[in-house]
Amino acid sequence: IHARAFDLPQALGSPFFRGRVELALATDRQGAFVALGPRDRVDGVAVATRREGLWGLSLLAVDPGAQEQGWGRRLLRRALDYAQPGDGRIVLASLDPRAQHLYARAGFTPRPTVAARGVVSRPRRPLPGRLRPGDVGDLGLCDAVDRAVRGSARSCDLAFLIDAGASVWIADDADGKGYVLCQPERLTTLCATNAGTAADLLRAALAVAGTGEFEVAWLTESQRWAFPVLFDAGLDVIPWGPIWTDAGVGPLVPYVPSGSLL
Repeated sequence: IHARAFDLPQALGSPFFRGRVELALATDRQGAFVALGPRDRVDGVAVATRREGLWGLSLLAVDPGAQEQGWGRRLLRRALDYAQPGDGRIVLASLDPRAQHLYARAGFTPRPTVAARGVVSRPRRPLPGRLRPGDVGDLGLCDAVDRAVRGSARSCDLAFLIDAGASVWIADDADGKGYVLCQPERLTTLCATNAGTAADLLRAALAVAGTGEFEVAWLTESQRWAFPVLFDAGLDVIPWGPIWTDAGVGPLVPYVPSGSLL
């Protein structure tokens, strides 16, 4: 296992995928590892990030032709070495049972999740009047909300998502604070100080959804505030991969994470 920057084949993903890996390499170069097989072929990669004491696994992948050789276990072990004493740790996992074995053996506890998916029903409700459009100038507010709910801020990740085209809605009044980042096809991430504010922010994301399928993922049983809003919009619930955490993370409620950017 080598700790160094790596090149991703163009076929592996979209500009967004490459951009979020490049962001992690810029902020957490020491958390990036590659598994080199014969002739220095990259057989696996792992990328971990740290944000104010929260360690997260951004990427863990092994080439199908190199699986069952222990690369995933060794890559995860090196990525975990990037965590510092006292860090909370979080992994947003796929449904691959091999991955679940890795995280359980590493001391994580699973939080089962579901996703909601479908075409948003018409006619739509108007945007909640307490919300306003946001931009990178609101990252200070987002940081404060993230520290209260996640245990750490992540303004560099939110700035990347906004630059990649996510729209932003902000709640900032006596009834609560929070934000949601969304795209026409999905809710990117959401964090709020209470369930009512989170529900209003979710309604905003649904109100600006496109005409195709819309998705809200990584919903744990603690995010019960979300389900009445999603069902009212006509979305269906489907199984999703678990979130694995340890005792050092924040309450994560109300909160919808953003895939590899946590």
